[in-house]
Amino acid sequence: MTKEQLLMQLRDLHYNLKNFESVESTEDDVQALEMAIRELEGAVG
Repeated sequence: MTKEQLLMQLRDLHYNLKNFESVESTEDDVQALEMAIRELEGAVG
């Protein structure tokens, strides 16, 4: 996935988590979250 695709996936996940009681994660959700965590760790560390 490109960074743009990862960002879109994160935005979709955020929307779903915010607006729905029950959300099943997908492999794309997991991949997007892992990438976001790595990016933030690099920015902070």
